[in-house]
Amino acid sequence: MSDESTEQETAPTSKRACGLIVDFDFALIDGISALEKACAKVLEGAGAKTDKGTFPRHLFGHKVNNALRTLLGAEAKTEACIASIASDMDHAAEKAPVDEAILAVCKRTLEANAHVVFVTMRTQSVVEARVETLGLEGAVVLKCERCDRFGDYPADIWSRAARTIKLNPRFCTAIVASATSVRHAVVAGMRTAAFTNPAIGFQDFSGVDFTAGTVPASDTVDAVMALINSRA
Repeated sequence: MSDESTEQETAPTSKRACGLIVDFDFALIDGISALEKACAKVLEGAGAKTDKGTFPRHLFGHKVNNALRTLLGAEAKTEACIASIASDMDHAAEKAPVDEAILAVCKRTLEANAHVVFVTMRTQSVVEARVETLGLEGAVVLKCERCDRFGDYPADIWSRAARTIKLNPRFCTAIVASATSVRHAVVAGMRTAAFTNPAIGFQDFSGVDFTAGTVPASDTVDAVMALINSRA
């Protein structure tokens, strides 16, 4: 896998000096459920024994090759497994359920003439098409080529996303799904809002500024928008 990430520098000077960085794969869409199913399909197809704890304990957040070899055997050829999982995740990017609160936050941010960047490990054209279908014209898609761990981006993806829109990370808010993403975005200087899946809800989200479910659903969008606007 490549260690390089494609970056576009597309920051119109008329935009407000604040940014929203969104984990497309696991926060905007329910990619965690999709990843769990894709991994289960590969493991079960190879005859590996799995249970409800396999994904959160042995896969999510773990290095891809190491995790697969632990579950399939040290001599396992992982290339076909990884390709199958990637294909299933691209399909998920096209049709997986969207978090309506995050979608509303993205639309309101764009309507306020501020920046929105989606970070993704999926095929860029697939994500761009889905973003357009969702009515999020004007958002930027930042493709991350390196995906060494299941469900986690490299630590520097958040600061790279800010550079894509020519902003200091301190002017940005990140919407994330995992505790690792919270820590990395905080280290980059961003405020954070966590929208996670129950499968990894046990993780330590210390340091997050907002967690979905801590206020009434009707107040979630306003709470996240207040966080974004506090960085303007």
